[in-house]
Formats: sequence, structure tokens, C-alpha cells
Amino acid sequence: MRDITIVVAGDKTGWAELKPGETVTASFLPAPDDVPELTLIYRLAPMAGTPTDEAQRSWRGPEVKPGQAYDIRIMLDAQGQIQGRHCVKPCTMD
Repeated sequence: MRDITIVVAGDKTGWAELKPGETVTASFLPAPDDVPELTLIYRLAPMAGTPTDEAQRSWRGPEVKPGQAYDIRIMLDAQGQIQGRHCVKPCTMD
């Protein structure tokens, strides 16, 4: 996965590349009047011996309520599809 950007309301962060099994954390505190929508924008990094996939992809996170804290886990499977889980904090995702 490369060219990764996570956007929540008017805030965003990103990474140039994430390798298989790599974990990163991002925290956002949107303003109370912002729509707390999460969007992940990314490109797939090419696998050895395959051409580069230049298509930009995106994933929209779950509907969330303003003022509520969430833990959202996003995983990319071997086929390039996003699998997401979430819970209202305090919670555990183990």
C-alpha cells in the first residue's frame, strides 16, 4: 500500500508506504461541528514481478457520531480489499 492518506473532517495524515504486517496509528480530534467521516485514500504497491497499479482507491469508514471516540482498525487483504472493524471507546478490539 502506498500514497496513503486518511482524512477525518478537515484533518488528514498519511504515509508514503506501508509494508505487509506494518501497523500505524493516527488520532484525530475533529471540531464539534465537523462531520466526523473517515476516508482512506491509497494505491496498491506492486507485488514482485507485477506492473504498478496506478489506480487510486478509497474506502469510507463507518458512520460515527460527533463527540464520540472510536477505535477503527483497517486491514488490507492480499487481494487489495479493505476490511474494517470499529468500536466505541473505551473498548478492546483483541
